[in-house]
Amino acid sequence: MAAYYKSNHWHFNISKIATEGARNHGLLNLSPRDFFNTTLSFPQNKNEQKNIASLINYLEKTIELHQRKLENLKLLKLGLIQNLFPANGKLRPMINITNNVENWQQLKLFDVLEIPIKERLENPALNKLITVGLNLTGIRVGSARETLDIGATTYYVRRKGQLIYGKQNFFNGSMAIIDDKYDGYATSIDVPALNINNNKVDSKFLYYYISRPCYYKRTEAQAIGTGSKRIHEKTLLSFEIYLPPLATQKKIAKLINNIEKYIAKQNVLLNNYINIKNKYLQLLFI
Repeated sequence: MAAYYKSNHWHFNISKIATEGARNHGLLNLSPRDFFNTTLSFPQNKNEQKNIASLINYLEKTIELHQRKLENLKLLKLGLIQNLFPANGKLRPMINITNNVENWQQLKLFDVLEIPIKERLENPALNKLITVGLNLTGIRVGSARETLDIGATTYYVRRKGQLIYGKQNFFNGSMAIIDDKYDGYATSIDVPALNINNNKVDSKFLYYYISRPCYYKRTEAQAIGTGSKRIHEKTLLSFEIYLPPLATQKKIAKLINNIEKYIAKQNVLLNNYINIKNKYLQLLFI
C-alpha cells in the first residue's frame, strides 16, 4: 500500500478528483469522503504484493545508503581541503602528504598570474558567451543578464587554462578555470581572465586554494566602487598566497581531484537508483 501511494498512478488519479481551493494558490483539496472512495488497483495475490513492496523497500534503503555515502564523501573532501592548505596565519598545513617539512612560500597572486593581451570579439553569438556562477557552480553559457544588447558591450576571447572570475562576486565564489569545452568563448569586461604561470603553480592547486570559502569570502573588504563593488584585476593580483614546491602542489591537486571524480561517480550511481525506483513505481502499478 505504501509503495502504491508513492507511485505516479496514485497522484494522477487523485489530481482528477481533487479541487483547487480558493486560497490555496494552486494546491489541491481532497475531502475525506473522496479520499476513501478512491479506487485502488493492486494484485490480489498477497505474495505478489509482498514481493513488490520488498523490491521498492530494497531500492529505497539502497538510495538512502548511497545518499549517506555521498554526504560523507563531501564531508571528507571538505575536511581534506581544510587541512591540506595552511589556515590563516599559518605557514604549513595540518596534513603533510610529502616528506617536505619546510614552510610554504609566501607570494602574491601577481607572482603566478598575469593579465593577458586583450583579444576582442566583435558581435559574438549568444551561445559563445559565458559567465561564472556563484558559490563555485562554474561556467554557464549565456549572459548573466536576462536582457542583453550585444552591440552595447565589449567582449573578449578567453582561452583554455585561464582563470576567470566575476569582478562583482569573486567573494561569493564566482571563479573557474577555462577547459577545452569553453576554449575560444567570450566574456564581458566584468568577467576578466588571467593567465596562469604553470611553471610556478599547478592550475588545479591554485583553483582549490582560492576556492576555499575561508579565502575568497574575506576578499569582499577589498572590493571598491560605488553601488556594485568590484574586485579589479590589480586588486586580485595583490592577494597573498602560500605555495609549496610544484611537485607537492600536483600531489595535493591530484588527491582532491580524485575524490571529486569519485563523488561524481557516486552521484551518477545514486541518480540511477532513483530512476530505477521511479521506473518500477510506474511499471508495477496500474
